[in-house]
Amino acid sequence: MVVDDDPLVRTGLGFILGADPEIELVAEGTDGDEVIPLINKYQPDVVLLD
Repeated sequence: MVVDDDPLVRTGLGFILGADPEIELVAEGTDGDEVIPLINKYQPDVVLLD
């Protein structure tokens, strides 16, 4: 899961992470408040939060 308020950063990180077949980007968000329900829903192993 990638969380950043800058759409360019989110897109760039998604592109980089998506190049690895062992990584699945399950969700993206813009801030911590928005992401809490997504974390509960998807239960990701890693959250990149800015």
